[in-house]
Amino acid sequence: MMKSTLTSILASTAAVALTSLTAITGDAHASGDDWDKDWTALTVSHTGSWGTHTSPSRVEAMIGAMTQCREKAAVAGSGCGAHITTVRSAWSLAYACGSETFISTGSTYAEANAAAIHREIELVQIERIAIASCRRLVAIGPDGQLASSNMLSEIMPVIPEHTGAADTASKR
Repeated sequence: MMKSTLTSILASTAAVALTSLTAITGDAHASGDDWDKDWTALTVSHTGSWGTHTSPSRVEAMIGAMTQCREKAAVAGSGCGAHITTVRSAWSLAYACGSETFISTGSTYAEANAAAIHREIELVQIERIAIASCRRLVAIGPDGQLASSNMLSEIMPVIPEHTGAADTASKR
């Protein structure tokens, strides 16, 4: 009896922690009649391991994604759950850009891809992180299934070094 009480306390603590974590990392919600669709969670670690899971419960989807990521990583402290998102009927794309990893989402593939390109620009131009080209780790479709394998090897273009607006203006 004591064990079941401890288990339920741990489960409810994990649910609260995951809900708080999602508030920090972000969500993409579909609109219209998609409120009754299952949740799909995608997580990516700093090592490039990823996990995904689809469930009617948002928390269960997140726990399943982190569990799958940890199994793939097979390394303690891999950081599964560091980047996590949940969507309903939307695309989720995970990328590795050198040692940086991130997830982009969108209602359509084009929106998710545009968000990924925007993030790559932020890494290079705003955060000033020197990165190699970004590579897609995984693409999850609106149905929660893996997208075709040819998409997994696609490489995003590297944003070329820019001289900056101030340098360009001073040369005029």
